[in-house]
Amino acid sequence: MIYSIGLLNIVDPFFVIGTKVFQLQVQFAIGMHFDRYF
Repeated sequence: MIYSIGLLNIVDPFFVIGTKVFQLQVQFAIGMHFDRYF
């Protein structure tokens, strides 16, 4: 139980950073897509 909680505390920051980076990449891709057509 303690080990799994520690593992979540280690993984969670990386998961949050990963999701933020993914959102930025999606926004950038959408921005490039619209810049190409408009």
